[in-house]
Amino acid sequence: AGLPEPGAPRSVARVRKEGAPGDETARGTDRRGEAGTPLDWETLSRQARITRTTRGIPHIRAENTAAAGFALGWVQMEDYGIRVVDLLLSARGETARHYGPGTNDARVTSDLRSKRTLRLAETAFPSLPDDLQGMYEGFALAVNRWLELHPEDGPPSLEPDFTGAQVLARDVPGPNWGMGERFARRLEEGGGNGD
Repeated sequence: AGLPEPGAPRSVARVRKEGAPGDETARGTDRRGEAGTPLDWETLSRQARITRTTRGIPHIRAENTAAAGFALGWVQMEDYGIRVVDLLLSARGETARHYGPGTNDARVTSDLRSKRTLRLAETAFPSLPDDLQGMYEGFALAVNRWLELHPEDGPPSLEPDFTGAQVLARDVPGPNWGMGERFARRLEEGGGNGD
């Protein structure tokens, strides 16, 4: 997908792969935006425009927050690709599933911790204002659509079905497990209280 000509406005609607057969609806079309309006990638892509400066900095204009979320997700996938996917996999506690357990099962441990935060995000998501839910759902729809068009930007086993609540989970701060583990290690070594 690359960058457009510097400063050239474009619609996000170009997300449809030319000549690609198939379903013209996004996964999760039961998602709702502002005022309970159903969300789908085609509609959101028509409601947003991305302009990049000569230095490649994106500027987004959107008709609503769901379309802004879609454009933001699209821009982040253009710029960061797999890093965005990896953060979302981490948010839903699936890094070990797609990349293996890691050294000393580090990914398994991290995934288990992430599941707690994900549950909090999924519980809180319905209580968010509609426009904020739309922003998160739009972002998720963009990531999913990008992965449908560019499966190489995710692990081969990934089904592009991220949700707004999973995007929210990336924004929910969890405990600093590393700091806690370091403190516990110092206690075990006999020097945890600074004496």
